[in-house]
Amino acid sequence: MRWTSDHTPVWATRLLSARTTRGWSQRDLARELIKVSDKHLPELASIIRRIRGHETGEHRPDAFYTKLYCKAFGLTEDQLFGTVIKPVPALVPRQATFALLTIFRRRGLSVLRFRQAM
Repeated sequence: MRWTSDHTPVWATRLLSARTTRGWSQRDLARELIKVSDKHLPELASIIRRIRGHETGEHRPDAFYTKLYCKAFGLTEDQLFGTVIKPVPALVPRQATFALLTIFRRRGLSVLRFRQAM
């Protein structure tokens, strides 16, 4: 499993980023999951607790919630939970892109190489 520098799994960071780049609160995401689900889900507060646990990496979503997240965000399972190494543009906030570009420049890497990595 790949982890970010703060020991959060990459998939958890992607979930959080997918939600925040859309300007959604955890409550908004819970409502969206209810909307896209073809099965009855638990009460809103329970879904929000589950989202929090997924976004912090405490536990990975099961197959059912994995599919729901993908449906809600309009992303593939590989983009959101898989082994995609290139960042998904919709999940990379502008500030993060600028920070990555700065790191590339400090390491003496070209902008062309940065674009290829994106």
